[in-house]
Amino acid sequence: MRQKRISLGTFLYLVECKKYAPSRHVGVELVRRLYGVVELEKATAGIVTTTSYFTKGAKDLQSQLLHHISLKDYVSIQGWLKSIQKNA
Repeated sequence: MRQKRISLGTFLYLVECKKYAPSRHVGVELVRRLYGVVELEKATAGIVTTTSYFTKGAKDLQSQLLHHISLKDYVSIQGWLKSIQKNA
């Protein structure tokens, strides 16, 4: 759980991290579960990160939950790391 307070208020982000082999993709079930917890906890949003990739079902569900759930796969994580290195 990550909570952040800024001048606009308090934001709560729930993050689910999965260290999977590249051949094991994160499925829609995990995205559904996280969305349920986001709603239950009244969180701002949820983020699923993985060292692997997401199934089509997971991506399709996320597209319906745009402002509630974000998916960050291996490529996205690599982009984050590169941007941090540039700013360091």
